[in-house]
Amino acid sequence: MANVFISYAKPDEAAAKRIEQFLLEKGHRIKVPVGAAVVGNWRTAFIRGLVASDVLVVLISDAAMASKNVVGEIGAARAMYETRGMLTLPVLLNGISYPDMLVTFIVSN
Repeated sequence: MANVFISYAKPDEAAAKRIEQFLLEKGHRIKVPVGAAVVGNWRTAFIRGLVASDVLVVLISDAAMASKNVVGEIGAARAMYETRGMLTLPVLLNGISYPDMLVTFIVSN
């Protein structure tokens, strides 16, 4: 099964938790548990979790698009797609439109 990194903004944590539970039930491994209190340098822990993942599941909402962390994780996943084929699976929440940064990524690849 796949190693998965779930990227989300804090207001979307309940939706991220539901997706995490579904993926775990299917046998996938979540690199950084949703809502986890990371010990030590959280940025390093998140970067390592993302780099060790096969797939980025990113929850897209207005809050996510305003989050430097979520946008940065999308950018990192784009770079990892180019170097090792990392898959990015966006989940659109609350009727949000597909963001341009992901449309370009999907169309060009």
